[in-house]
Amino acid sequence: PRLSAQSGGPELWIKRDDQTGLASGGNKARKLEFLVADALQRKADTLITGGAAQSNHARQTAAAAAKFGLGCTLVLRGEQPAEAQGNLLLDKLLGADIVWSADRPIDLVMGQTTDDLKARGKRPYLIPYGGSNAIGASGYVDAMEELMQQCTQRDVVFDWIVLPSSSSGTQAGLVVGARALGFQGHILGISIDLPARPLQAQLAELGTATANLLGLSFECTAEDFQV
Repeated sequence: PRLSAQSGGPELWIKRDDQTGLASGGNKARKLEFLVADALQRKADTLITGGAAQSNHARQTAAAAAKFGLGCTLVLRGEQPAEAQGNLLLDKLLGADIVWSADRPIDLVMGQTTDDLKARGKRPYLIPYGGSNAIGASGYVDAMEELMQQCTQRDVVFDWIVLPSSSSGTQAGLVVGARALGFQGHILGISIDLPARPLQAQLAELGTATANLLGLSFECTAEDFQV
């Protein structure tokens, strides 16, 4: 209420996806719920993903692997620091193996790491940056359904949903869910990485793939996404 007053009157609500509970929480738990299920179905024994040294996604992936008895290898950008702090410390405590990409492209190193694990007899499951493929984004289609149910229970209608947008999975999933479920408001992504137009193109591609995975009969275009 105080922030609403300070801002001149909009009624502001916060959906606390930082409180998901997986190793200090964060929104990646919704994607990992679907990704780890797919990994288990495929009989994988190791999760691989990548990100920055202090990646929340990497930390939550390490926690999900530990929870389900899987190995975890994290490919992190840059060089190993002298001291492990924050999420990097948690990654180590959660039992993840860490590979540093140094000056190499992180996607290249993730692919090489996957091949190395296969050569050692492991069954790795590669999770993309941010967990943002069609499987991961499905977690936010599910989140949109949850949000609309909560709105019905509380008799509240939102006209804007605002969120940070980076690897596209969260916003793509919400927009696909909104279109499938008839949400009438706007969904605005605040880009933390790419300029608007490249991000919109990326969102459209992932949104279409997510809709196809879920058997929804529509495609997404860049104009479907507000950035």
